[in-house]
Parts: sequence; C-alpha cells; structure tokens
Amino acid sequence: MNGKMKAAVLPTIKSVRIDQVDIPSIDKNDVLVKVKFCGICPSDLKYYDGSRKPEGWPTIRGHEFSGEVAEVGSDIKDFKIGDRVVGHGRIPCGKCYFCLREGSNVNYCLNLKTSGNGSGGGTGCFCEYTKVSAVATYKIPDTISLEEAAFAEPVSCCLNAVIRTQIAVGDTIAVVGDGPNGMIIAQLAKAYGAGQTILIGHHDSRLAVGKRVGIDFTINSHNEDPIKGVKALTNGRGADAVLLGTGTPSAVTQGMGIVRKEGLVNFFASTSPPVQIPIDPNQLHNPSIKLVGTRDFQPFHFVKSLELMHNKKLDLKSLMTHVLPLEKLEEGFLAMTDRQSLKVMMVCS
Repeated sequence: MNGKMKAAVLPTIKSVRIDQVDIPSIDKNDVLVKVKFCGICPSDLKYYDGSRKPEGWPTIRGHEFSGEVAEVGSDIKDFKIGDRVVGHGRIPCGKCYFCLREGSNVNYCLNLKTSGNGSGGGTGCFCEYTKVSAVATYKIPDTISLEEAAFAEPVSCCLNAVIRTQIAVGDTIAVVGDGPNGMIIAQLAKAYGAGQTILIGHHDSRLAVGKRVGIDFTINSHNEDPIKGVKALTNGRGADAVLLGTGTPSAVTQGMGIVRKEGLVNFFASTSPPVQIPIDPNQLHNPSIKLVGTRDFQPFHFVKSLELMHNKKLDLKSLMTHVLPLEKLEEGFLAMTDRQSLKVMMVCS
C-alpha cells in the first residue's frame, strides 16, 4: 500500500505535531495493520518528557495497539485483510542462549530485530498504519472489543510479573501503585489464585476504581500507614507477595515493610531516571525475603492475555478514563502528567 498517512510525531521533547508520513512498506513476512486504538504507556510519556531518549528525532511512539489487517506479505497464509489483530514490534532470533533457554525471548534475545514505523525499537502506533511481523501478530477473539484488545500488551507485561511471582492459591497479594498496571496486576493475581488483594496508592479516585474492578482492599498511603494496614489484614503476618507497580523509593520501602517472612517482592516498575535505594542486607537475610524483577513480556503472554479477556477475567473498560483522537495526543500526555487519568486511549483511525 503506497501513499501517506496521518501520524502524531514527537519532533523533540515536550512537543507533538500531526504530520503526513509515508505508509510503511511491508516485507513478505509482515502484515500492515490499520491502527484503531493505541493506549499511552508510561514509557511513551517518558519520551515526551525527556526522561528517555529515542534512537533519533523525530520519533513515532505507541505500542499498545489494536487494529485490522490492511495488507499481508506474499508469504503470509494465516492472516487476511480485515482480521482484527494485536501484536508487538519485536522479533527474537530463536537461536541464541536466551531464546533457547526461555523460548522465543523478546526481552533478552541477543539478536533481537524490531519492526514498526519510525519508532527506533518500538512498534510506532500513534499513526494510521503500522507494520508488524506475522510472528508477532495475534488474532483478536470476536468476544473482545478493539478498545479492550489494545490492552493486550500491558496485560501481557503484568501477566509476566504475576507468573514470576508464583502465587499460591489463597495468598494475600499487595500491589503498590494505583495506576492502571497496578490494577491489572491485582486482577490477574486474583485470576491466578490469590485469596485477597490489596491495592496501595494515594489517589482516592483511583482507589475507588480499584474497588470497582474487584480489588478486595485499598489503602490510601497518605491517610494510613500501609505497613500497619497490611499487617492488620493478615493477622500481623504481612503479604505473601508484593508487586511494585511504581518505582519510587517510598514504594520500595513500603514493599519491604509489607512483605511477610519468606515472602517475595517483585520490582515490576522501572525508574527513570535511575535512583539508588539503600537496603540493609539484614532485611533480606533475617526474614529470608526474595527479590525478583520483571520486564516486559514473552510471546505466549499475548495468547494468555487474550484468553483471559475472552473469559471475562479482567475489567479493562473501567480503567479507560480518556478516549481521545490522535490529534490530542499531547492532551493525553498532560492528563497522565497531572494524574488526571488512568488509561488514556488514542483513536488512531
């Protein structure tokens, strides 16, 4: 498909403009997707505010997308024009140490390739069309709306964290951070057997949404000591596992105080810029606490995420506070900066 398309381009930090750019050309193993919805990820906001730098300016960000196939490469048999799909822009080699050890590892593949449109390593979906390798593309079940399907990538990241946390049936799981990912993690924890879930944040409006999506208990850390609050809910024991949905030093301090002896703390959120957080080794040694980190997703997480959506295990629509046209991408960034939003969803075509 030749021609131009509308794209929301970041020419530099704290700047967005609407341009006409070339529709990306596809190779024989690619599909061209007409992007319907694309959610704003916190990482997109970091490129906007300058705390992350792309490979080069200008850049087209956005990777939490859903859409319809507009064109298929000559070797593609599994997709046809009109199929509703989600996907990602990472193509692992399948042959290096990490791929052979973990499967098709899109996180640590030593020979990772990327596809997309002007994003420098992401998919580039704040535009009308994007190209995706067929191996990184997944059909959306008919039971899932395109708006919900655009959550497939963040749900996959959250699912990766929940699986690495190794929840046992009946566990108490605490999530620090009342953003959309924190609420997704808490819902997934329940789906994976948690007996009770606790969401900790400091925005009453967000915590109210947390209750609406099925989280058992919420704690406003500005009004209540979360460590005392979690201990009170667990007979003084503490949470079996804590997932950090925000990377602030205060969240780490809370997480270390909330977790029970022999419990686990999962560092899900990154920090930007990097911070140094002092930890007394005795905090790990004496209570035998485990610390793990979780980054991004693996391909099978996309499959599982779509299955969970199909089986109505997640309330995602309640997390969408803003649905904006592509021309208002900067408004979406500012809504996130001002903590006025949960998930901001851009309508791209």
